[in-house]
Amino acid sequence: MSNPETTTAGHGRPVRTLRALVVLLGTLAVATGVLTTTAAPASAGQVGVTVGIRGAGAVTVVEGSLEDGATGTCQRHDNQDHRVTVWCPRFRNSEVLEAWVWLRATPAGSPRGHWVFDGWNGCDRTRDRDGHTECAVHSGAFSSDERQPVARFLDVVRPEIWGPVASPVSDKDLAFRFAFGATDGVTECSIVGRLAWFPCASGHEVTVPEGAHRFAVRATDPSGNADVAEAEVEAIDTRISSGPAATTNDPTPSFRLHTVAGEGLWCALDDGPWTLCGTGPDATYDLPAVADGEHRLLVQARHFQWVDPVPAVWRWTTDTVAPTTVIAVRPDGSRAEVTLVAPDAVSFACRLDMPSRPGTWDPCPAAFTYVGLADGEHTLAVRATDAAGNVESPAAVHRWTVTTRQQDPGTDPTPVPDPTTHPVPVPRDTTAPETTITSGPSGYVLSPSASFGLGSERGATHRCDLDGRSVPCGSSVALAGLASGTHRLSVAAVDAAGNVDATPAVRTWTVPGTARELPITRGWRLRRTAAAYGGSRLESTRRDARLTRKVNDARSVALVVGKGRRHGTVKVYAGSRLLRTVRLAAPRTAARVVVPVASFATPYTGRLHVVVATEGRPVRIEGLGVATG
Repeated sequence: MSNPETTTAGHGRPVRTLRALVVLLGTLAVATGVLTTTAAPASAGQVGVTVGIRGAGAVTVVEGSLEDGATGTCQRHDNQDHRVTVWCPRFRNSEVLEAWVWLRATPAGSPRGHWVFDGWNGCDRTRDRDGHTECAVHSGAFSSDERQPVARFLDVVRPEIWGPVASPVSDKDLAFRFAFGATDGVTECSIVGRLAWFPCASGHEVTVPEGAHRFAVRATDPSGNADVAEAEVEAIDTRISSGPAATTNDPTPSFRLHTVAGEGLWCALDDGPWTLCGTGPDATYDLPAVADGEHRLLVQARHFQWVDPVPAVWRWTTDTVAPTTVIAVRPDGSRAEVTLVAPDAVSFACRLDMPSRPGTWDPCPAAFTYVGLADGEHTLAVRATDAAGNVESPAAVHRWTVTTRQQDPGTDPTPVPDPTTHPVPVPRDTTAPETTITSGPSGYVLSPSASFGLGSERGATHRCDLDGRSVPCGSSVALAGLASGTHRLSVAAVDAAGNVDATPAVRTWTVPGTARELPITRGWRLRRTAAAYGGSRLESTRRDARLTRKVNDARSVALVVGKGRRHGTVKVYAGSRLLRTVRLAAPRTAARVVVPVASFATPYTGRLHVVVATEGRPVRIEGLGVATG
């Protein structure tokens, strides 16, 4: 079909003249007999059109007949990236002379208001009609030509983000959960200056060091339009660095409090109201007098609206009442079996018939025997001491008389020996017992619980200390709820005479940190699975993806990994020094595998890096163990 608005074609000759010339040549050919017997072609001009659409929109043929039953509209609303061009199926138009096709572009209506028409590329001619800029392509008068016009559409609306809104995680130290939303696109998160951009969704949880941080959310639509929003948080942590012993007779104990980012320190005693008890970063809090019994002090650091969601806690028992001893003596001639009973006592001190040395007290067990007692009256005084250090006062006293000689009638009585000149010593055991830890874990232990068997001489008890705090124990000790890190159990035996082992038995072990405790960076994905240590693992197939953690006074390092047939390799660095290359390929799939990495001759303080050394092969990190102390 010819174009009614085109006044020239080919090399600029008027179309009317060309038509007249064709008719004239035909007439002359008939008249002279030169006309061949082959029929002339129906069409002399043909244009093949392949339309490109950049972005989301449609192109419609508004003028020009299409051959081969081709449709007159191409719609590509699925292409939401205005940097990408998609191509429609080719169609063609053929005419007697020039073949013309006029095209109209219409932007996509979804999302509403996002798409606008930006112009054409590859047109032979354009025109404005009915508010649209239309594109024309055509062939020559006697040729077959191909055209590839492109309609450009722009996404002019960038995504909008609401939030992020930061909320401290109620049961985790230094952890935050962020809620946010975006009108369009893919969302990514970042801790500004600490973590690069990584894919995330609303509800994402992060753990950060104490102090101020900025959490950023970026939404990017398919065309690359982006919006960024940030939220500032203050990570607050609280520590009680010292306080009373597990059992104390001090009704007004003192506490040392510490925080890095907090300003005010607030205390609550035994679930009572919160009161200001100090200011950061270090403070001393002297508790008002408390009654005997079990007590709990909670300390929470605050900074404006930010508070430590997991307050520090200190538990202890106040006991200001001294024990009371019941003395039982069973005389047998010059012997006497003595039994002392005081339910709260941990030790006894005895004094027998020694008025000239009133200040002298000798340690004595709860059951013992006096031998070689002289005839006459004897007095035993006993003072008990309990675990809080309360000493019995006044002392418990028991008197009895020893008579071993028979007196004949009519004779003078035999004088009773003076105990001050013939003292009877109190038998004493001064040898301290030896303590052993007979069973229990050591090294790296993938459990927050641990049990230990304890041994010593018969009749001995034990005093146990875990990480500087007293814990109850008997012939064994069971521990639960252990945090990640290195733990130290110290056990000292106490024999029946009250002698304490001056060289306690010690056992140390390390609970590795889980994958959730490691900062997640670009290239890693946290996946929950019951098979992994701690219920989750970090996965990556990207070369040079790295995990970094700051450590203090590290003695040794180990990885907790998953292994499999086609698993990749990681390298572990202390700063820039390579510690070990760890290959995770194995004949069988396995989880919770502890791989020792390195031991340090001197404690190491600095950054540890776990770096993926392979591309396209799965790497699974379930935890990082750092032994200290």
